[in-house]
Amino acid sequence: MLRGDWADPRLGRTPFGEWADQWLDSAVNLRATTKAGYRSILRNHLRPAFGTYPLARIDVLTVRTWLAKLEADGVGQAIRAKAYRLLARILVAAVEARYIAVNPCSIRRAASDGAPEMRIATVDQVAAIADRVPPRYRALVLVAAFGGLRWGELVGLRRKRVDLGRRAGIGG
Repeated sequence: MLRGDWADPRLGRTPFGEWADQWLDSAVNLRATTKAGYRSILRNHLRPAFGTYPLARIDVLTVRTWLAKLEADGVGQAIRAKAYRLLARILVAAVEARYIAVNPCSIRRAASDGAPEMRIATVDQVAAIADRVPPRYRALVLVAAFGGLRWGELVGLRRKRVDLGRRAGIGG
């Protein structure tokens, strides 16, 4: 209590599902689609595992066991990571509200969705690709590789809108 990290044990008996509802209802600055995604993750992955669990009974081993079950059930890494991040976020709020003393979501790499590192073509590889495409697409390949444009900008680019002498776009 003197250190300020005490949590009321009575609040720790609050069921996870009840706390998750309060948390989601009080969440601000969330898009409707984000809230809908959170509701889906809660319904499909968090409530079945933790719905009636008292907040204070959710520990690291419980979370690890839940993650292992999701994996064994064939839930993909990206969904497991999203569910883990949502669980962690809900439990961070429980710590902040002093319902629990610590957040048990401290498992390394559990929040990583496993997205592979982006591979970048070398200059020689870009040149090889440009040499293999029909001549009319050569400029597209080169500008795509070296121009830093997004796809929409790239396909919307028109010759009449580029001043090659000034090396700049014309107008807006």
